[in-house]
Amino acid sequence: MKDIEKKVCVATLSQKGLTTIPKEVREILKIAAGDRILFTIENDGTVVLKKALLVSAE
Repeated sequence: MKDIEKKVCVATLSQKGLTTIPKEVREILKIAAGDRILFTIENDGTVVLKKALLVSAE
């Protein structure tokens, strides 16, 4: 990935546990409606989001 300036985005969690991923984050991850997202939780509590790449079982 190309170098990008560090940015901070904020989202609100609904009562049902849902949130909207900010547009800027969606653009950087190249994700759209229906895409899957991989959440990796590091030992220090940092959470990393990546676009999940599905591999065919064939």
